[in-house]
Amino acid sequence: MKYQDEDLKAIADGKVTISEMAKRYGVPHGTMLNALNRHGYHVRKVKITIITPYSRKTTSSIQECAETLKVSAPTIRKALRGEYVKVLEELEVKLEVVK
Repeated sequence: MKYQDEDLKAIADGKVTISEMAKRYGVPHGTMLNALNRHGYHVRKVKITIITPYSRKTTSSIQECAETLKVSAPTIRKALRGEYVKVLEELEVKLEVVK
């Protein structure tokens, strides 16, 4: 199925939700998400701000955040869920999701 490029860009810009556009085209949510990824609009990436006592840095994905802090991606996911991560507590690092 062909999707209008303007519609996919509107989803990526946050003007329309994926569910609304999926309903308009009559396809499931996952199919619309796959179409976005195929066309180069990666909407699942999460921007994370790393806050330390000395600096503040924004990363564009969980993996990039993990590489910056030299920890694993599951550790970053745990910290974002609010679970206790000893390494980050010892380093006084806080993580925030950027909207």
